[in-house]
Amino acid sequence: MYSCVIVRYLVICILVSDSAQYGMNQYDHLLDVRGEACPMPLLKAKMQLNAMRVGETVKVMASDAGSVRDFAAFINLTQHSLKEAHLENEFIYFITKND
Repeated sequence: MYSCVIVRYLVICILVSDSAQYGMNQYDHLLDVRGEACPMPLLKAKMQLNAMRVGETVKVMASDAGSVRDFAAFINLTQHSLKEAHLENEFIYFITKND
């Protein structure tokens, strides 16, 4: 499994053997949008971010492959930080709210 960090226009990917190494237990909110098509995963994540305090992290679980592009573009337009993990048919995003 590859884990990627997007910092503005730079994507850094590393190969990890276990998603637990990625901080799966280090989040404040969980948003399960598996089964929902674009643009709903990103819209629901934005709504969750609006309700969060600076420094909090939301774990977003999505199944729509289009979410990869959507989340990358969104993060490039914001100050939030994104870590992501891609499993077989699942995309997991950890978004930390920054301002």
